Amino acid sequence: MRNLLLTVVTTLTIACCSDFAMGVEHEACHNCKGFVQVSDRGAGFRRDATRIIYCQNCLREMMAREGDETAEDLIGRLGFNGGAYRDHRYVFFEDGTMLDLEHFFAAAETSLAIGWKGAMALGWGLEVAQAIEESVTDSTNDSGHPFGGNEDLHSNWAGAVYGWAVQSGNSSSGDVVDVLENLGHGAIRYATDEKPKK
Repeated sequence: MRNLLLTVVTTLTIACCSDFAMGVEHEACHNCKGFVQVSDRGAGFRRDATRIIYCQNCLREMMAREGDETAEDLIGRLGFNGGAYRDHRYVFFEDGTMLDLEHFFAAAETSLAIGWKGAMALGWGLEVAQAIEESVTDSTNDSGHPFGGNEDLHSNWAGAVYGWAVQSGNSSSGDVVDVLENLGHGAIRYATDEKPKK
């Protein structure tokens, strides 16, 4: 009986302290206080993390064109201005894909200036430089592994294509949320200021 009780207590302790049990599944939007599902399997954010979460509707309002602003003006306003979306930099989709708005808008602005191929080459070059820096200095970069397992290259590609589409007249859409949701990852689930801790 004592062994059975010890086994049950040990199992419950391990289950309660695991990352799965510690994961937050739902949050309140920082802006509208609406309900936001951040994980459907309990593997989202750790409960002890502090973060800012925005729902899809509030994200749409924050990234909308202002007045008679053109799509080019919107890209220019948000391009290399990371502070403009600091609180909602990382966008998460229904399929779990993460997109980094800092890379997206920087690539879109670069694409307007030198074309989408140049923007992609520059993005790849920066990722290669980060990988070399990490290997030489033994430091770890927030970007992680550039050639698999990080969102930067996909974010660069999506931004470069968006910039090209705006420049070539194939997309006059200033609704960035609609553009992002047409990437094939489903609807935006939420946006936040930090990546989930693994």
